[in-house]
Amino acid sequence: GRSEGSPSPLALADDGNAVVALLKRKGFTELGVHGRSIGGIAACSIASANQDVVKLLVADRTFSTLSNVAKFTFGAWAQHGLRLATTHADNASAYLQARCYKVLLCDPRDTTIPD
Repeated sequence: GRSEGSPSPLALADDGNAVVALLKRKGFTELGVHGRSIGGIAACSIASANQDVVKLLVADRTFSTLSNVAKFTFGAWAQHGLRLATTHADNASAYLQARCYKVLLCDPRDTTIPD
């Protein structure tokens, strides 16, 4: 509530990268990241951007792209709205770019994550 800034996929990833930078300064050389649902944006991005220290990525019931979630949950208008707002998150690309051990969790009964 009282924090500043605007939440966005980029802001989530920036916050996660700041945490990784702090841990690296503290001497950590091997990290694991976990992201559930929208947290998968940050986890996949962090793993992709910090391949020197991230050794494990757990993508837990996340999605391939934020626009697909909007489309399948609310309709094509929501997908177009995200594009106009330049709110973009491509988890599939970040997941594939990450060079670490990976665990991908999914729930076939999940009604929120369409893909």
